[in-house]
Amino acid sequence: MVHWQFRPLNPNETSGSSISDDNFADEERTSIEILVRETLQNPLDARSSDSVVRVEYKLVTVDFATSEFARSIYSDDWIKHFRAGELIESDERPAEMTFLVIEDFGTTGLEGCYTDSSCEGSTENWNAFWFREGEGAKTTKSNGGAGQGKITLYLASQLRSVFALTKRKSDDIELLFGCCRFKRNYKLPGDNNRWAKEARWGAVSDPNKLAIPVVRIPMLDGIKAELGLARGAEAGTTFIVPLPAKDITEKVLCNAVVNEFFSPSTVVAL
Repeated sequence: MVHWQFRPLNPNETSGSSISDDNFADEERTSIEILVRETLQNPLDARSSDSVVRVEYKLVTVDFATSEFARSIYSDDWIKHFRAGELIESDERPAEMTFLVIEDFGTTGLEGCYTDSSCEGSTENWNAFWFREGEGAKTTKSNGGAGQGKITLYLASQLRSVFALTKRKSDDIELLFGCCRFKRNYKLPGDNNRWAKEARWGAVSDPNKLAIPVVRIPMLDGIKAELGLARGAEAGTTFIVPLPAKDITEKVLCNAVVNEFFSPSTVVAL
């Protein structure tokens, strides 16, 4: 099974709103142009040797009743927390669910240790993406090395959530993981606990244990089939954004690619 992992804060932890949302507020670009720029630059930074990097964007709509992946997101516990966090308004499940799918190829995937979130260093891309704020795993801060661009993926989702299926070059392992970043800490009705802004989705439900990714082959293969993923034997990462913002269309994405980025070492498909 997969689980959302919601964590109550201890009395000494700080509450408040997410400040990383404002990192790109002063740019003279649309949110979609910033999203495209970040999701093209990051694969280039993770390029495997001298490979040509290929990035594919598409919107995929699935039938909720028959999609194991969509139903795994909308658990009863999830609905309770997401309503309290003001990301959804009702308990009603949708008849259909749309995902923005961004797949990169010719990259290394999210490398590094996924069983110990304390590991740091220039090769710890897994921890940098899922467990670090305001810093990346690169040796310099050039080309977005501060690791802040990932917030654009969360902001592209009406649920402020991102899932990723990564196939790593180093060990050929496939890992599936997800995370939500609420706008601020929140409280459940009738409960005085403050809850963390980050909720993680994976193979562990106990918030006192490290959230780890799903590695079960049947589920990974099922999600690939449901979303029509191109991910095969090639290393790289597929980012899956549930309920993308309403202004995200394939035409707008295509225009943003043309306006924002051109590189002879990158192939972009929509």
